[in-house]
This record gives sequence, structure tokens and C-alpha cells, in this order.
Amino acid sequence: MKKFIEENIDIVSLFPIVTTRSTGTVLEESFGLTVNHKTCSGPLGGDQEIGGMISLGELDGVLFFRDPLSAHPHDDDIKALMRICDVHCIPTANNPASGKAVLFYLASLAAERAETLESVIAARKNIPESDVVRDYKSNQKKVIATTVGK
Repeated sequence: MKKFIEENIDIVSLFPIVTTRSTGTVLEESFGLTVNHKTCSGPLGGDQEIGGMISLGELDGVLFFRDPLSAHPHDDDIKALMRICDVHCIPTANNPASGKAVLFYLASLAAERAETLESVIAARKNIPESDVVRDYKSNQKKVIATTVGK
């Protein structure tokens, strides 16, 4: 991740950055980047906090590079984060090649918007729900109606 950021700092620095604590510290100390929000470390709930921000419409993309040859102590948390990204149609990168693609996509969004952070968050909340979320909510209404007896 550090090498990727170094090679793409001109693009990365355009965006509000949300990271887990250790990643954010590396970005701040190595590159002088401003990290807008640092969650707990991933195994201590940070991945889940990022997932919550996605559910609230506060993030437009995720770069989560992982070593494919090493076990992760919080593998279930990572899977849950990736599932939330899929549910909410958030572009996700797990390696430098897909990271570049997500950065270019986010840069194109930023160029189109040319807005403040607050208006970007507001615009994200107005993006239509994915088919998965829409179907889930529809089914939940049926379950609730059946349970309540209406």
C-alpha cells in the first residue's frame, strides 16, 4: 500500500481519506497526507466501522490491499467489509492494479462534482439503492407485515 500511495499521491491527496489507525498513521508520517478519519485497527473493529460509513453513504470507494499469501487474523471482518461494498455498489480495490482503476474512477467523480466534502456526502446519499438493497428492503417489509399480522 505504501508504494502504491507513493506512486499515486497526486490523485490520493485529492480525496478525503478514511483509514484504520495504523494505515492512517503511516500515510500521515510517510507522506504528510491528512487523514480525515481514523478508525480503530482492523482487528479491533475498524473494518466494521468503515463498513458502517459505507452503509451511511459516506464513502465512494475502498482501497483494501491484502497479502494474498498470508493469513489475516480478522479475515471474517475483511469479508464482511467486502460484502458491504458489494451490497452498496462501492468500487473496491484489493491490489495495485485495481487500485489504479478505482482511483481514476474516483478522480472522474471528483472532477464532475468539483464540490465540498459536505456536498459530496450529500450527493452520495442521493444515489439510488442497488437492486440488492431494494429487494432486501422489500422482502423485509413483507416479513414485518406478516409478523405484525397486517
